[in-house]
Amino acid sequence: MDINHPDLRNNIWTNPGETAGDGIDNDRNGYIDDVTGWDFYNNDASVYDPDPVTGAGDEHGTHVAGTIAAQSNNSL
Repeated sequence: MDINHPDLRNNIWTNPGETAGDGIDNDRNGYIDDVTGWDFYNNDASVYDPDPVTGAGDEHGTHVAGTIAAQSNNSL
């Protein structure tokens, strides 16, 4: 999911118990730097996975998140 998408960036949940980029599991939940979630497929803190061949983004995850949590009435 593209957490920097203009319709989503203001509505993205952030983990208040984590400090981004310090390499420590600050909230002791078993996931290091899980500030905006966890990617269980790749087992990392990146929730945005572009295609390694085309470079295209995670359109499906962004679309689904947008359906659920997009900022409303902003003409985007």
